[in-house]
Amino acid sequence: MEKITTHRTSLHTADVIQPIVIEEKNNTRRVFLANLNDTKRHLGETVSGTIVHQRKKNNDEWEDIESINLATLKGGEGVKIRFKSKQLRQFFLGLEKLYKLSKNGLAPGDTEYAIGKIDEIIKVPRNRKKFISQLLEKKLGE
Repeated sequence: MEKITTHRTSLHTADVIQPIVIEEKNNTRRVFLANLNDTKRHLGETVSGTIVHQRKKNNDEWEDIESINLATLKGGEGVKIRFKSKQLRQFFLGLEKLYKLSKNGLAPGDTEYAIGKIDEIIKVPRNRKKFISQLLEKKLGE
């Protein structure tokens, strides 16, 4: 089961903590850093963000590579980024999950969402979650 975490940045916006990884190699990757906005939910326009090229630092953390200001390009200059079909599929599937997640609006505060099949998810009342989690950790009945 996949987890998506959002961090509320205002009444109507949230940052998605986990990036959508479009392409990853040993030391570089391209990711989509997503933001959710529920002000245009009725139009289905809830996801925005930035594609970033990152490099792995010595401590195995990813850092953004210095960006190029596209507004400073002169006539005849440009930037070309090629994506293979597998990479675009990863991007599409990640965006699809975010659009589905945001179609009903944003929850307050920092929120963790579980993305999975309906038969993999158990919905429990909030006041019983801790008790049920403890029982599951003990693996009773196995």
